[in-house]
Amino acid sequence: MPEPLRPLRVHEDEPDYAIASLGGLLIQVYRRRAPLAAARRARQVADEIIAAGLQPRGLLVVTLEGAVPPDADARDVLTKLGTGMRAAQGCAFVSLSRGFGAAMMRSIMTGMTLLARPDFPVKTFADWEPGVDWIAARLDVDPEPVMEALAQLGVDRSTTPAG
Repeated sequence: MPEPLRPLRVHEDEPDYAIASLGGLLIQVYRRRAPLAAARRARQVADEIIAAGLQPRGLLVVTLEGAVPPDADARDVLTKLGTGMRAAQGCAFVSLSRGFGAAMMRSIMTGMTLLARPDFPVKTFADWEPGVDWIAARLDVDPEPVMEALAQLGVDRSTTPAG
């Protein structure tokens, strides 16, 4: 039986991004851009998850259509975020962009993953539902609370471009 997740805790919700946690799952939603402040806040929340001993741990990163890649300083902080999430079960990266934007985001994510060399699997998805299903399976939790959390953060069918 999957472990229940604690209630959603929204740590920061700005027009450009949202940082939240659901138990040991760190959720990052980038609506327009990933500024350095967002990367630092995500790192702080990851540290809080570790300090609280929350298990299972994982990362779910969602970039919406039109979001631009993080700048070099933000990329540096986000790269180190992955190495700091000890005992993480995985990271699902969901890029809801299409075409060149999606390819660029995937390329940056691949580079960050190669630099971080995390001890957990990282998988990229073009839609949020398969990404949620994958990370929920890695954490052995019910995917429904994760989908509900994303909906509260503004990620749903209306934010997913037609394939």
